[in-house]
Amino acid sequence: MSLFLATFFLVYGGMHLYAFRKAGAALRLSLPVRIGLGLFMAVMVAAPVLVRLLETGGFGRPARWLSLGGYSWLGLLFLFVSAGLLVDFLRLSLLLSRRLAGRPRWRPTPRLQLFLPLVAAAAIFAYGSFEARDIRAEHLEIATAKK
Repeated sequence: MSLFLATFFLVYGGMHLYAFRKAGAALRLSLPVRIGLGLFMAVMVAAPVLVRLLETGGFGRPARWLSLGGYSWLGLLFLFVSAGLLVDFLRLSLLLSRRLAGRPRWRPTPRLQLFLPLVAAAAIFAYGSFEARDIRAEHLEIATAKK
């Protein structure tokens, strides 16, 4: 169990660090905003464990609210990091093409590197949230020759 938690915190914390660095590079955040964002991200990293602790402590309602926010954030962050890595791959491809064939005309700015994956992640998240509200279970009976 400790290996799982260590791996989880390493990967999930790394995703937060990636997003924090993207935001810092693009927005030039002030120190109080950086501290606030860092605290928010630290709470979100710990949210799955906090949810479990709240549940076992008999605090069902706060656990539900924290799980809604924490797991929604986890999904949004996963989408952001996935889209961000695609943008980084594009940036690397442009850098390599510049070295091989000459200077390209377009280079993504840090703001574009933040907002392009952020908008894509938010759109996919909104669509997924909308679709998740309309899930229906369908029961099927399958008849076979075996009894």
